Amino acid sequence: MRKSSAHLWRDLLAIALTAVLLLGPGTHRAAQAQGGGAWPGPTIDAIKKRGMLVCGVDTGVPGFASQDSTGK
Repeated sequence: MRKSSAHLWRDLLAIALTAVLLLGPGTHRAAQAQGGGAWPGPTIDAIKKRGMLVCGVDTGVPGFASQDSTGK
């Protein structure tokens, strides 16, 4: 299944807006005001406890992810 150009642009825009919200101005200062370099909270605590960030990918977007010959 292939996404249309409009869908790809929408997805890229959503990623860019998310990055701006997460990494935008003020977030670093807010984290420093809390006494740390990262946002406090249960999600960050879970990531630190696990020792890695687990995330999903869309294998239908070449350049971002692709499957090998075994489907992994």
